[in-house]
Amino acid sequence: MRSGDTIAALATGPGAASLAILRVSGAGVFEALDRVLVAPAPRGRGAWHVRVWVRPDRDGADVAGAESRACPVVLMVCRGPASYTGEDTAELCVPGNPHLARRVLDALLACDGVRAAEGGEFTARAYLHGRVSLDQAEGVSLMVGAASDAELAVGRELMEGRAGARYRAWGEEIATLLALVEAGIDFADQEGVVAIGVDALRARVGAVRAAIVGAAGAARSAARGRARVVLAGRSNAGKSTLFNALLGRRRVVASAVAGSTRDAIVEEFDLAPHRAGIVELVDLAGLDGEGQGGELAGEVQARAAGEVERADVVVWCDAGEGVGVEREAGDGGRWIRVRTKADLVGSGVEAEEGVLAVCAVDGRGLEGLKGAIGDAVAGLGSARAGTIGMVVPRHGAALRGAGEALERAAGLAASAELTAAALREALDALGELTGRTTPDEVLGRVFAAFCVGK
Repeated sequence: MRSGDTIAALATGPGAASLAILRVSGAGVFEALDRVLVAPAPRGRGAWHVRVWVRPDRDGADVAGAESRACPVVLMVCRGPASYTGEDTAELCVPGNPHLARRVLDALLACDGVRAAEGGEFTARAYLHGRVSLDQAEGVSLMVGAASDAELAVGRELMEGRAGARYRAWGEEIATLLALVEAGIDFADQEGVVAIGVDALRARVGAVRAAIVGAAGAARSAARGRARVVLAGRSNAGKSTLFNALLGRRRVVASAVAGSTRDAIVEEFDLAPHRAGIVELVDLAGLDGEGQGGELAGEVQARAAGEVERADVVVWCDAGEGVGVEREAGDGGRWIRVRTKADLVGSGVEAEEGVLAVCAVDGRGLEGLKGAIGDAVAGLGSARAGTIGMVVPRHGAALRGAGEALERAAGLAASAELTAAALREALDALGELTGRTTPDEVLGRVFAAFCVGK
């Protein structure tokens, strides 16, 4: 986008309507208006009834002055820097005949120094002139193109600045914690000086991380377009056999030997009959490391734990040793507790409240499990559809980055230097949303999503 030019575009949607609005912004607004209006354009701020020439062709050639060729319109003028774009801006409200609106727009574009606006250029100028923040600009785009109540709600939250205020508050808290940690480093050689205790640091980091993760919502699903359903549990809990049974084919090797699964196996799983469409079904290694040792065990466990953390829905499998002892199903409907190998457990297993009894060998309980997964995925989308992270992928990515950095900070709280580094990463991630660090490529991605005229 080239700054300094005068730009013009149709600001209303295509097609016939009662009215069409032509928007012009830039230093040459009034010179352009003087070319297309019967009388010189008013220079003050306000609204006036004026007449615009209706030109017979697309090259802006003059028509011998018959006023019968002029059309009455409404002109609205706002002077910079108090306008939306921060520049002198005018809007012409003309009858909504597409052919007429096109003629007037062509006449404006034929004026010296006036060019067609690019998508999002009016709002981009508003951002560059400090009239709106970047998140408010994204709110404009969402409000214009919203396809659901959730998108409208998020767009309004962005436009009103409420989201930005929360981001700044989180950033201030993280910056305060970073200052306290660095103060502790500076005074480490002075006995009895403790800027902030480890427990207090972990509590405050945990609180701000919880708020950020909540705002991110199901952003990972939104970015991929599909929910990620993970089968997790101890080694030899029947996860791989259940994975094959759900898919209806032998995709992975299922063995009685613990530790046969070493990595995350991902397959598409069609849950269309259960309201969830196609999801990503993931088979994981056992989360106790049995049958493995050394560095390999640590790597396998880290990958499995990371998959559980990133999952949209977790199916926690247990063969009867105590369902969910290690992993409490505390994240709403995100966790489904399953008793696998139900044919071996004995009678009465289905009476355990909140636990689904499943046998992958004879198919017992499989349809019920599919229904539960479908309900969890549908409920997840409904519950989190209004979160910024799910509706705006850019925000989701930044919030996830901040949340992951804060998680590391809490885990490293005993080491001031490592904690400080993680807190700085969290601040950098939030900086893309608060505007402290906004690379040009980010601005390009934001405004490329706009339509012309906005």
